Amino acid sequence: MEKKLTRRESRETAFLTAFAATFEPEEPTVPAEEHAAPDAFANQLLAAATLWAVSIYLRSKNRCCWPAAAPAAFLSLVVFQYLFSSPEMCGFSEEASLIAGALLTAVIGVLCLFRGSGLEKAEEPSL
Repeated sequence: MEKKLTRRESRETAFLTAFAATFEPEEPTVPAEEHAAPDAFANQLLAAATLWAVSIYLRSKNRCCWPAAAPAAFLSLVVFQYLFSSPEMCGFSEEASLIAGALLTAVIGVLCLFRGSGLEKAEEPSL
């Protein structure tokens, strides 16, 4: 006769079964060469733009903006290097795409952090 599991034991068993299933290799639904990376590219681009916007906001509030600006610069460099090196976009060599990405990231960083600091100070809404 089987031992009836308690509620906690049944939850643990279900969790461990689902956790173990994540390590089983699955058959890819789309071949790797056909799987497009625009989703990942768009996600990284959105993250970089959001971090730049947050750094501009922090700078306009006279707060330290570097915790947002440093990751924004890194993500921008990654996004622009992919943009310049991918055959679908510009198709530059790795070295040329790195240089172009670094230059574009520097220009965006200067514009966002120094030009964006001239934003009007927004008044805090009173409740």
